[in-house]
Amino acid sequence: MQPYSNELTDALLKRQMKDSFNQNFGGIWCEHCHAWHTRAAEAVFPFTVMYLITNEKKYLAAAKNDVSWLIRQQQSNGSWKETPEEWTGTTTDQLLI
Repeated sequence: MQPYSNELTDALLKRQMKDSFNQNFGGIWCEHCHAWHTRAAEAVFPFTVMYLITNEKKYLAAAKNDVSWLIRQQQSNGSWKETPEEWTGTTTDQLLI
């Protein structure tokens, strides 16, 4: 039996846009809200941890693509739109990325 569970991380991975030609490449799709939430980019942490545990390159790629997507969403004033709403803000987790 493995000492970890990748069930949650794989659920996030399943929802990540993998088409590199899509403008949301790397983003995480919310099936409930039907939106690309900028807060979902915080999934970089579980992707990174799962890569460190398993050494599976798919998690490293997911983390890098997630960060790249978030960077593309950043506004010129440094904030992020808190999608799907229209207010802007910054979270500690986004700044750590």
